[in-house]
Amino acid sequence: MRIDKISFKNINSLQGEHAVDFSVDPLKNAGIFAIIGPTGSGKSTLLDVITLALYNQVPRISAKSISDTVVEATGSILTRNTDDAYATIEYTTRTGSYISTWSIRRNRNGKLVSPHMDLVDKKDGKALDLKKSQVPGENERLIGLSYDQFVKSIILSQGEFAKFLKADKNDRGKLLEKITGTGIYRQIGAAVYERFKEMEKDIEGKASKSELIELLTVEEIKEIHTQIEEAKKSITKIDESLTKIAENKKIKELIVENTNQRKEIEQQNSRLKQLEISLVQNLKNLDNYVNPRENKLQSNRRNWIELKRAKEGVEIFLNE
Repeated sequence: MRIDKISFKNINSLQGEHAVDFSVDPLKNAGIFAIIGPTGSGKSTLLDVITLALYNQVPRISAKSISDTVVEATGSILTRNTDDAYATIEYTTRTGSYISTWSIRRNRNGKLVSPHMDLVDKKDGKALDLKKSQVPGENERLIGLSYDQFVKSIILSQGEFAKFLKADKNDRGKLLEKITGTGIYRQIGAAVYERFKEMEKDIEGKASKSELIELLTVEEIKEIHTQIEEAKKSITKIDESLTKIAENKKIKELIVENTNQRKEIEQQNSRLKQLEISLVQNLKNLDNYVNPRENKLQSNRRNWIELKRAKEGVEIFLNE
């Protein structure tokens, strides 16, 4: 995030409208600069303007959000004897440039109206479709820092800074961690160290075990490779033998199948022979039945012919 410009009106002791443009000289190319001045000159007010415009909060008020009741109760933020105030910040991130504004005013009855916030995308100049309560969250998303993270990273209030300067040399580190919230890094460092010790112990244990391992010589390694190659050849021969056995098994199965079929055919032939013998016998029996009748029929036929001839001879005799 880069702050391009802040502008405000009637914030704390700085009455009227004011602006600080960081995008033009001399601040543009100033690099590091200091905000200095006597107590009450408005140094902290500039920081209040930034956090008001972004998060609707200020470090000097513990409220999670600034409301009309907070302003009225604390007598802070809005300059005394004024009716309205605003705080605006223009900033740039990797996603673009934006203008965030916080404002408050009195109504006709002299009562404060709840603060209003809006967020504008400078690219098209249009306000984002957000409720005023959603603006701080969207600023947090765009900047990548929550209010607490933002405050701890750029702001050191006057009271805490005074404690830091007056603290004993041995206590400054702890106090600085408390002020900036970097104590978590000490915890991370301790956890990393513990993890390192565990890994170191594990490595030492593995190293001691590796000393018990007997390393092979080059000749022994070659001998092992030779045995592996011979084993591969034996496996190949076994595979070939298994293939032949499988083929022989198939042939044997075919032979058994053919034998069974032959037996079945022989049984069928035997049944046919028996049938043939039975038919021949039946034919003989039929001949024995038919032939005597045929002979008798022929004899009767001859007798009939002779009888007919005799009758014809009698008739000729009578006619004469």
